[in-house]
Amino acid sequence: MAAAIGLILFGYFFLGLALGAIPRATVRMPEAGADAVTIFVESSAIHTAIIVPKQAAGVDWRDWARPQGLRDPRFAGFPFLAIGWGEAGFFRETPHWRDVKPGTILHAALGSERTLIHVDHLPLPRANGDDVRAIRLSPEA
Repeated sequence: MAAAIGLILFGYFFLGLALGAIPRATVRMPEAGADAVTIFVESSAIHTAIIVPKQAAGVDWRDWARPQGLRDPRFAGFPFLAIGWGEAGFFRETPHWRDVKPGTILHAALGSERTLIHVDHLPLPRANGDDVRAIRLSPEA
């Protein structure tokens, strides 16, 4: 049994190294015109969020993320929404990195059935290298 578990862990680690060595392709977005909408992709070590304007190009997210659901209604005035998805334990039980528990990591890694959508109201995000990237999309996109 121990050998089987060791083999699975070694295979997982080796597969991560092998697939991580494949260079990523550079994606070229089509040229967006003057009516383009800027969205952002934010990524940390374990979480990715898509940041969209609350209202742009005929899409209105304001009813989807209402101010009544906010602990502090002042955030409702911010023009962007950060939308992420993930394991409920990370969002509800891990306010800081120091609070991460092995069980929470295990549930998230093995496919927990306790997932949720996490929404933050944000001011204008700043694109800063690898953490936040701006993407300009045509209204059709």
